[in-house]
Amino acid sequence: MYRNTGRAEKAREAYCRAGEILEKLISICPDPNYQSDFINVCVNQAGLLRDAGHLQEAKKTHERAILLAKKSVTDHPLVPDSQFDLAQQEHELGVTLVRMGRSSEAEPLFQQSIDSLNKLVKLLPRKQIYKKELGLCWIDFGLIQEGPNKEKEAEGAFAKAACTFDELVRDFPSILEFQAELASSLYHQARLSDKKGDRQRACRLLKRAIDLQSSVAHKNPSKPEYSRFLCLEYWFLAKLFVDEGKADLAESLLQEAKENCNDLPELLNDLAWSIVHEPRALAGNFDLALQMARQAVDKNPNNGNFWNTLGVAQYRMKEWQAAITALEKARALHSGGDACDLLFLAMAHWQLGNQEQARQWQQKALDALPKTGPINQELMLFQQEAAGLIKPPSPLP
Repeated sequence: MYRNTGRAEKAREAYCRAGEILEKLISICPDPNYQSDFINVCVNQAGLLRDAGHLQEAKKTHERAILLAKKSVTDHPLVPDSQFDLAQQEHELGVTLVRMGRSSEAEPLFQQSIDSLNKLVKLLPRKQIYKKELGLCWIDFGLIQEGPNKEKEAEGAFAKAACTFDELVRDFPSILEFQAELASSLYHQARLSDKKGDRQRACRLLKRAIDLQSSVAHKNPSKPEYSRFLCLEYWFLAKLFVDEGKADLAESLLQEAKENCNDLPELLNDLAWSIVHEPRALAGNFDLALQMARQAVDKNPNNGNFWNTLGVAQYRMKEWQAAITALEKARALHSGGDACDLLFLAMAHWQLGNQEQARQWQQKALDALPKTGPINQELMLFQQEAAGLIKPPSPLP
């Protein structure tokens, strides 16, 4: 519960306590169910560590769980769930290694996990958790295969993932998570089709992905991750239409999203942002983005990111004073403002002729940039846009 509601510290404490209790139970009675529960606790602990960026600690937690899972398989060779726990942990360790930039070490783990899961699925084809893990593993395996010499392997992996989730959707139509994962598999297939120049196939795959993801997102509006994935699919399809010289189809698609997704403010905000984050819209138009941003703010007026998107959309529409008002609201909700709020405030003031204020906001934005680590590409582009607009004061005579 804590993890699903974003309370990571509370979740860590709960998993630690659960782990302590299960370790005591296992020392008294080495029941395979206790061992499986303990390994599951390790999975969740490692996932929290990975999400927080503590990759080395996550790796150690996975490795500890793998040792326990191997012992459980040795002690209970006829218990399929023991074999599943081992396969799942190998998969999760592989994901962590990929995050650490060690994909070559992750590849054999994914292959081991896939081999084990294939056997389990053949043994118990109605056991949905086995098939779900297999599909997820195929996706992750496909992602590390992408490259100049392994595109066929990646394409095969995504196709197998799609086939696996297609079967799950057919057999368990009420479980929306399977529809979302099928949409994800189709999205990855579409990316590879586009790379190969087969845009028609990419468009077909994306249309199906959008249909699936849209259904899931509308039925789960409280889960923003579904809206974020839906945005990726909409935006990719819109850009494909533009690349095909069909800008009118791209605009119609985005207009359809605006009209059909008023209950998904995360999606509206993300699509609006996709349009306005560059000085020239790659797809759609700034007026449409402004309408989407307003809808998102109306639905959730306490979200600073939504106000920022609205302010940037108003800036792109040359509504300088309205942009300042929205960006000031974003800054208040962001506890003083982040660099993006401040850069667009600086540019809006400059457009109104408030040159000194613009320079002050620009300096505050520079002060707010990360002091260590890389600056993300988007923020660098905003910084360059501001630098190209805002001129230093003329030297004194």
